[in-house]
Amino acid sequence: ELRYWLCSALARIAHKRFNDEVRYFKGVELCFLRGFYHRNAKEYEKAERWLREALEKSPNLQRAKREMVTVLLAQKKFPEALEMARDNYYSSPENSYQIHGYFRSLVRKTPLSSDDKETLKRLMEEMKCNLSDKHEEMFVAMDIEYKDFVEHRSMKEMLTVIGEAQTRFPNSINIRRASQ
Repeated sequence: ELRYWLCSALARIAHKRFNDEVRYFKGVELCFLRGFYHRNAKEYEKAERWLREALEKSPNLQRAKREMVTVLLAQKKFPEALEMARDNYYSSPENSYQIHGYFRSLVRKTPLSSDDKETLKRLMEEMKCNLSDKHEEMFVAMDIEYKDFVEHRSMKEMLTVIGEAQTRFPNSINIRRASQ
């Protein structure tokens, strides 16, 4: 278990020591960890291959599905990301990461129907009330994307919103992603 957390931490920072430590794993854990590593290294095609392999071995592995949504979004495979994110959300609607993934996928759908916009607002409300320790940060990231993709705020307004979010959460990957 300690080696798993070590590999996870090394993958998060895409450290080369990861490859020495991950060799102790096999099967679905190896596939997931390699996918997680490549996602953090921004090697999205490799990440997708490893995560698909993990999901072949364990089709209901929530963390692999969640990572796959992030990888698909990074590759601009929006319809596929949306389908997976929606399924993830409905299998675990209280999970802040599933709420966030579904929101990030849906907000990029074009065109957005009025039902889609209502769903986005509902997801934001769910995040606002979520018990996760990251719910505030994720809500602020969602707010950035909502103002950009749905409300189409001006560049000047968006820069102000992003600046305020970065001041509140200076080390947030979620804010960085929403700001791109």
